[in-house]
Amino acid sequence: MAVTAALPSALTYEVSVSTQLVDLDLQRTLLKQWLSPHWFRVVDNGLRRWFSLIASLWIATVGCCMTWLVYTDEPALSLMVVTTSSCVVVMLLLCCTLSVDVLWLLVQQHEFWFTTLFNTLHWSSLSLMYGDKRFVGCFFGWLHVQMALTIDANFSFHLQMARSSWMCFPDIVVTVVLALFNKLAGQRQLEIVVMGKTVGDLIDVLTLTSTTLIIFLLKILILKQRTASLTRSSSSSKVIPCVVAKTTLRLCPSTSVVGSIKLHSMYYCS
Repeated sequence: MAVTAALPSALTYEVSVSTQLVDLDLQRTLLKQWLSPHWFRVVDNGLRRWFSLIASLWIATVGCCMTWLVYTDEPALSLMVVTTSSCVVVMLLLCCTLSVDVLWLLVQQHEFWFTTLFNTLHWSSLSLMYGDKRFVGCFFGWLHVQMALTIDANFSFHLQMARSSWMCFPDIVVTVVLALFNKLAGQRQLEIVVMGKTVGDLIDVLTLTSTTLIIFLLKILILKQRTASLTRSSSSSKVIPCVVAKTTLRLCPSTSVVGSIKLHSMYYCS
């Protein structure tokens, strides 16, 4: 005796996440946890009110980092170092406005650590090639790339960060070109020795890491600008498109005829 089962008129698949998306508290930042409500409002309003001044300081710092590639005479160098140090302090303050929950989500992505490794190698190599107080500019560059990498957690100034990060590319490209032709002011030639054998020099590391950084940064910044208009909110939740944080999707069989493909890949944040 044969048993037959009735087949659905249309077999469709639904794209959904393989695991439940986590609930995120976007209001939880280091700045809010460390400061009282009154001082948090004071600092937050100050950052927003004076952000144009902060942007001007950042542009001046990028100019300093470009200038001391070929000019290191005193007292101009000391003045540029002071300017860069001031910008680093402000950027550290901006880092405290990142969402802690989203930041924890980002550090679980292998792409975050891969890019962080190349970012650290790049600016450490440049700092060793300088061999002087210009290392402050290397820390500024490292911090700026890290802020671009954590742009998903930056809900206060993510658009400004995406736009300003484009100015980081000329600095990286010009630095690498000058280093290749040994034209950096005070450039030191340091070889990489492994088990008593020379396998390369710092210029090789600088070239490799700069190429990787540019590719990853371009991808992150372009995608963030494209998805900025997709952010939607309601009275109870907000949908935040992420370009670094990822989740695994799966195809689930469905007998629904209407809506053959549905994509649920946003992070729902309360």
